[in-house]
Amino acid sequence: MSRFASGMFGLIMSCCWSSMASAANDPLSVLQTCQELLQPQPSFVLNNQPEIAAKQIDELLSPLSRLYFDLFHLSELPSGVGFKQALTRCQIVLGDRLQTILLSAPIQAWLPHGLLSSDADVRQFAQRIDILNQQRLAPQQKGFLSTLEASIHYHLANSDFSLRLDNPQCLALDIRGDNVTGQLAEYLLREPSSQCRQSSWTAYQQRAQSRNSQALNALAALRQTQANEQGLANYNNLQLLNTPMASEEQRRDFIKQASHHPSAMAPWSLYQTLTKQQKSAQSAMSTAIILEAWRHKLTSLGYQIVGPPHHWQMSYQDRALGSVMFNGKDQSKTLLHIQSLAARPAQIAQVVLDYPININSWQQVNEVLAVFAQAIVTVSASSQFSLNNHNELTGEHDFLAKYWLIKVLTPAYHPWFRIGEREQTLKHYRENWQLFQAAAIIDFYGDELDLPTHFNQLFGAPWPLADNAFYGISELTSGASVMTRLWAQAMANYLYQLTPACRELADKQMTHLLLVNPSHHSLQERLTPLLAPHSLRTLPIGSFYYDNDVPPQALTRESHLMCTKLRQLRP
Repeated sequence: MSRFASGMFGLIMSCCWSSMASAANDPLSVLQTCQELLQPQPSFVLNNQPEIAAKQIDELLSPLSRLYFDLFHLSELPSGVGFKQALTRCQIVLGDRLQTILLSAPIQAWLPHGLLSSDADVRQFAQRIDILNQQRLAPQQKGFLSTLEASIHYHLANSDFSLRLDNPQCLALDIRGDNVTGQLAEYLLREPSSQCRQSSWTAYQQRAQSRNSQALNALAALRQTQANEQGLANYNNLQLLNTPMASEEQRRDFIKQASHHPSAMAPWSLYQTLTKQQKSAQSAMSTAIILEAWRHKLTSLGYQIVGPPHHWQMSYQDRALGSVMFNGKDQSKTLLHIQSLAARPAQIAQVVLDYPININSWQQVNEVLAVFAQAIVTVSASSQFSLNNHNELTGEHDFLAKYWLIKVLTPAYHPWFRIGEREQTLKHYRENWQLFQAAAIIDFYGDELDLPTHFNQLFGAPWPLADNAFYGISELTSGASVMTRLWAQAMANYLYQLTPACRELADKQMTHLLLVNPSHHSLQERLTPLLAPHSLRTLPIGSFYYDNDVPPQALTRESHLMCTKLRQLRP
């Protein structure tokens, strides 16, 4: 998701992707629709039966969802400053209208009944509305937050940055103008002194400190106030409410467990290390071959797929799920366009995948796989409410489905692409850097972490200014939601490592349980047949953050128990 969906507006609107959304309308028509939202909200009455009322609410949100899709498409198109400002105003108006609806008296009166419904779908629907209400911002706060985030991102992306190093012990360095990142990378390659490289790298990380200090202080204060208004200690607790990373202790333990896996490589030494390692020789091949291999694997998991290679019609156990359309293009990026989400049983999901015609590296095939897995998870969602089928509202269960599917589909491309020494080094470095950034983000929003120690453990080198790392992290404004992704990666690794002895059975049962979830169970309910609640609380899940981090023989007994439990599950 782009920064279009950042902040509270993004959290609210990104949850409501319509089951009827289509490509963006005429821009003037979209803006006219926004103007109509300024009219007073008409009153509405809900049915006395909570289950019927839930469907009424979902239908009430559909027009706003369609407008959100249109705005998202328009925000990605090149346009003038004036039009972008109009889009921003429309986003704010749309967010305000949605918040007005969710906080209205009829929905607030329905919410306690929805939370206690015997229908798991309705309960989840109510829980998601409740979460959005808890994380709401006042209109003036939303405007202030939008300004802060825009300022922070602008100063980080601004090329108006110069760096001059006059230390006689270092090579001459004078960086300015465009392509600052490229100039720094070239210097890090040439400079033999580790100390000199660290000085220049640190300066780059702190490049926006003076310009962003005031905005970052205001951001931290705003998020702290938001959490305190809900009776919570900090914004991390609010953003990760009802997730496996809900408490500061859980987050701290995760980071601590995962940090004991040093790369023995500081960021300022990465380029020089990579140049000494051999890159795997890979020949370009048609992406269509990989897609066909994944299609074959999905059928072995229980999916039925009909249609030509460029348009899959997918079903599961004879129940229609949706369609995936493929557009091969002469480009390097893989992009997912969600045209509609399902609201079962009346609608199906529709997604479009733009992908490069040819793949020529291990890294590129993994990028395609990540987006492909997201597409399959999106199509597989099975709730009767489109709000429930959004994949990244609270995130933890759908992220788990995505990362599990990535683990299952990865072996399918091994005949053509294998990770080499250089790719392995880069992969591990990125995992470490992602983990450290997550630690810096939750530290910024109120958790107390020893960032210099974590940095030293991860990269095998000290960085005295690690406590100020947040100045160079653009993802900071998205908050602690990154922790749900890290948890999901670790849990997917753990479950996959537990099941080599029953690989085929595990792949099918986990697909049923995690991806399709026809019984609409919550994450806790889905994992309970496999992992008792007490084990979820005590499992050192952070130690499984890295692929194959734990020797298989260490999990022999647990593996046997897991395979036994999977055999007992109904397909």
